[in-house]
Amino acid sequence: VRLERADGEWERVEVTGTDLTDHPDVGGLVISVRSANYENELERSMDRTESLSSAVVSALRDGIVATDEFGSITTVNEAARMMFGIDADTPVTELTIDDFALLDPSGRRVVIDPDPLSPTHNVGPRTSNACVIARHGDLRYVSLDRSPVHDSADALVGSVLVFHDLTAEREAEAELRSQALHDQLTGLANRRQLEQRIAEIAAAGTRTLSAAIFIDLDGFKLVNDTHGHRIGDQLIRIAAKRLRGQLRPSDLLVRQGGDEFVVLQASVESIAAAEATAERLRSALAEPYDIHDQRFDLTASLGVAVANSDDLSDEVVLQHADIALYAAKARGRDRVEIFNSDLAAAVQLEEHQRRTLRSALENDRLVMHFQPLVETGTGRVQGYEALARVITEDGDLIGPAGFMEAVTSTGLIWDLDRAAFNLSCEAAAVMAELEPENPPTIACNFSSFSITQPAFVSTVTETAERHGVDPGQICIEITESAAFDGGPGSLEALSMLHAVGFGLALDDFGTGYSSLAHLRDLPISTVKVDRSFVSKLGTGNSERAIAEAVVSLAHDLGLGVVAEGVETLEHLENVRQLGFSTVQGWHYAPAMSLTDALAERQAVTNAAVTNVPVSTTPPEAP
Repeated sequence: VRLERADGEWERVEVTGTDLTDHPDVGGLVISVRSANYENELERSMDRTESLSSAVVSALRDGIVATDEFGSITTVNEAARMMFGIDADTPVTELTIDDFALLDPSGRRVVIDPDPLSPTHNVGPRTSNACVIARHGDLRYVSLDRSPVHDSADALVGSVLVFHDLTAEREAEAELRSQALHDQLTGLANRRQLEQRIAEIAAAGTRTLSAAIFIDLDGFKLVNDTHGHRIGDQLIRIAAKRLRGQLRPSDLLVRQGGDEFVVLQASVESIAAAEATAERLRSALAEPYDIHDQRFDLTASLGVAVANSDDLSDEVVLQHADIALYAAKARGRDRVEIFNSDLAAAVQLEEHQRRTLRSALENDRLVMHFQPLVETGTGRVQGYEALARVITEDGDLIGPAGFMEAVTSTGLIWDLDRAAFNLSCEAAAVMAELEPENPPTIACNFSSFSITQPAFVSTVTETAERHGVDPGQICIEITESAAFDGGPGSLEALSMLHAVGFGLALDDFGTGYSSLAHLRDLPISTVKVDRSFVSKLGTGNSERAIAEAVVSLAHDLGLGVVAEGVETLEHLENVRQLGFSTVQGWHYAPAMSLTDALAERQAVTNAAVTNVPVSTTPPEAP
């Protein structure tokens, strides 16, 4: 009923009457009144709690399935329905535990006992790689937690099954594994996968031959530096596609990094079969590359090695293939080389030479010798070419033939060039002090690797400045290939040195690109014709006509022309007839120490034209 309170508001109450008329102390009715709002509030509180719980369960990303104490399904949230492909309109009362089927990693059905009272209900570990059998066909991976539910009196009233979706985590792990084993640019296998495959083949212990092919794109660095990394990346992708097209499905193609690839063939019939595969790869890579209406022509150098399983475990076959690749590049590129014992011996020799040079640089045992540059008309020594020599630990003196090839393509050449230039500038300073009015020029050689170094220009200018040498006293000698292999950066560096007064000479002309246009386009002051031309000038062949054309063009352009390798009087007469302005060679003098050069300077000048050569010792490569 309702009672009116003192404030005039009505309140619902429960009224209970008890007849106590026979009770001696009461003798009448007892009426008790209790507010009914408390139970209403309790009911509303319970409704709110139930609604909140339902909302929380529905919003969970985990799948929730609840059962009563008899194992019947009482609750299924939206995540569980989506996970198992159960229609949202299907009543809970129509669902059974069989609608939530799982498979274990071996493909067997995971039995879920829904009865909380069953002894097997919570038996078995939490599984993290069960597979959902969904009605819509999607493959999902889950972990499962099962928990009993007790009331306040600790009576078992049901259970809750929680399915945690691990699919995204598994896919992320798979992606990370793939990234760890594949090159991101090409999708090819990477070095780690190569190592795994080698280990697998070695563990199999088969007696069949396996082959490794190392591949390097010739000229890629120049294209990449000149046209940018986007073009470079496109070239790498195209090259990778071409390589794939020439290989068997069982062959592993690996991008080693940069423009280097490796092919691992687990089974080959013979060395000849591996070589034939390498030749196909070389031919495929030599096809023109068309990118954004531009055509690029590249070649490839390849090294091949074969081995049985015993030689695979410590990657010997990879080392041998790398040695063969090095030989292919050293022997002119665009070729296939097969590893053999001779190559191994050559590599060991080169490593010994590198150690010798490195030791000389570290222990101040690099010295410079100087070969005169003589004017053909007057016999006057106008300058010297500075040539590096190394004093070994045993005190022997070795020339460039004893170490130069071993370091040409390594960072050690930059160390050598810097040390040699520093010593050459010291010598130039001494000569300038003795002959301040007209000091002889010093020609200094730099490799193509050094010219491409960011610090090349600053090293040259700062070293000369530190020794107080005028740039006009120094002539930087570079080969044709050195001038152009580095791309626009090399030409820019040479132009900067020319602008501040350093002389520039194009060395060994005729052995590189051999383009007369280079005499016009490069910022040079002198061209030096290679000894291979000079030695054949009197035979009446094409070398004489070429040398005559070079001299004529050089004179028209105001360039000096030096004949290298003048070893005999006949050589001297030939170069004089063709108009060479300067000669260099053993007909006048070999390369000598600075003190000997200073002592012999006057004698060489006086005897240059008509007298007997200063030395009759057999010539050596400068």
